[in-house]
Amino acid sequence: MEHGKHPMTKDKEIHCPHDRLFTATFKNKEAAGRFLEAYLPSKVVELMDLSQLEVDNNHFVDQALQQYRSDLLYQVPLTNGKPAYIYMLFEHQSTPDPNMPFRLLQYMVKIWEYTREKHKNQGLMPILPLVLSQSSWPYSPLFSQMMDLNEADHETLAPWIPDFQHLLVDLSTLDMDELQGNVYGKIVLYLLKSSRRGEIVKAYQALAPLLQSLQQQDNALGFIETLLRYSVQVAEDVATVEELRKLVVNSIDQTAGETLMTLAERIEQEVAAKYQQQLAEMAKQTELATKEKELVAREKELTLKREQTLLKQLRDAGIEPNIQH
Repeated sequence: MEHGKHPMTKDKEIHCPHDRLFTATFKNKEAAGRFLEAYLPSKVVELMDLSQLEVDNNHFVDQALQQYRSDLLYQVPLTNGKPAYIYMLFEHQSTPDPNMPFRLLQYMVKIWEYTREKHKNQGLMPILPLVLSQSSWPYSPLFSQMMDLNEADHETLAPWIPDFQHLLVDLSTLDMDELQGNVYGKIVLYLLKSSRRGEIVKAYQALAPLLQSLQQQDNALGFIETLLRYSVQVAEDVATVEELRKLVVNSIDQTAGETLMTLAERIEQEVAAKYQQQLAEMAKQTELATKEKELVAREKELTLKREQTLLKQLRDAGIEPNIQH
């Protein structure tokens, strides 16, 4: 990394299906604004103008950890006109990270380095760190709780210990009727919650009224395509994929349903082609490994024959070789 450059990526390539759905949904300013309005403390919402929210396309999660978590950075003006940032980290690994406050501190320092260059001659911009988790979160959001100190020592050293806490939206604790945001956000939050539990079909059954309401939304079919792609990728088997397709199509009116049927079939074909390619690559690797084993076995056989021929020649010459194995 060049001196002065920050370890961040821009418009990263997304591979994990949870990551794709999260990013596609919450890069939408309306979905993000409604989500943040619902889940940030009310006194914080009053301090911000979320109608002026802007999505920053930079990402700060370490590349090695991108398969486990995703992030989005928002710039939001305060009521005094000064800029602030909201950093949302989506944790989609099966086991929550007990080191999250420390991870967030690392990411926040990267963001401050980035924003100090972006906002020349200004102090540090406030950053609100928010964690969205698919799994139950058992750990404290307080950075100070990570210090290996007893209570008395912690109190003495407190003035010199960095301290903050992150906000938390734990999807595992929220029921369907408790989810907040616009229709897109509610659907996505519930799918993310349910897919972690292996209940994706039940989720679509519960979401039927919201899916029907999508017909009045802009870019509804594009959003449903995103949902279908996600669902096909997290489904456990082909039967589940077929059931999901019927549930989604039956939730939409006939005209849109026909379009979705064609779309769903195309997605399934794409996924099948991908898996077929993976199977073909695995078969090729197996074939190469088999051929390599055959070559090794043939070489051993030729070596043994040469050894037997040499032994015979020595014995015919009256020489008894001293063979050690």
